[in-house]
Amino acid sequence: MRSAWEIAGETTPPSRHDQIASGIGGTFLGEALFRMSNLVLERWDGVGHAWREVAAAAISPSTAFNRYAFGNRFSAVFASRNPAYYSRLQLGFSGTAQNNQGTSTTRLRRNEGLADFSLDYGMPGKPGYEYDRPFDYFNFQGTVSSANGFENVMTRGASNELDYHYGLAPQILLSSRLIFADTGSFDITAREYYVSRVGAANDRGHDNIARLDASLTLRVWHQHAVALKLLYSRRDARFPDLGDRRQSRGTIGLFYTLLGQDRFGAVDWR
Repeated sequence: MRSAWEIAGETTPPSRHDQIASGIGGTFLGEALFRMSNLVLERWDGVGHAWREVAAAAISPSTAFNRYAFGNRFSAVFASRNPAYYSRLQLGFSGTAQNNQGTSTTRLRRNEGLADFSLDYGMPGKPGYEYDRPFDYFNFQGTVSSANGFENVMTRGASNELDYHYGLAPQILLSSRLIFADTGSFDITAREYYVSRVGAANDRGHDNIARLDASLTLRVWHQHAVALKLLYSRRDARFPDLGDRRQSRGTIGLFYTLLGQDRFGAVDWR
């Protein structure tokens, strides 16, 4: 829809990166939402059918539309083949411990309320589960903030100058989880993106973006836990016309956590 609007709806020429990124990004997000919607219909034991349908429709409205608009053609629940999964819902507050805004004019809110949901779908180690279809494994994370509304993993840009890049962007990802029996877990994820000039419409430099996410989660009672979370982001950008820019921010937060399954995502391989 975004690509169609740029071609037929806007008065400016369609941008090259939106023609590519919107289609690819929409496919990745849509398939993950489709899988999660079907997981609710298939695996929410103890919840009435009507409530499962409502929850599935809220996760993926397009899936619900197809199920009801086309009848038997799409009414069947997608066979997930019983994947191992681990979900977390976190609600809490975060405060800024370190901040370097560079030349950004955006007003900083040092404290914010956060709601964060993450899902690891199709975790390895389960006997008989095979990875022969797209998205038989994926990770999904979404965050809502009182300061920024719906947040993305990365946010770039300023109010006036064109101080962002687009282009071919290789990524380095390191993620690990240390589980302490049924007591707690320590999760750490590090990402680094290099937004290059390859595929860009002009030669305006590059971006190097790093993000570190670490959290210590301790079980309190059954599926209820508390988590201490550290988040640090840094952006180094080079512009031939605007000069070099550096931005960084570190936050520390305390969260109530609702665990989706026991054992903090450890798969029973026996």
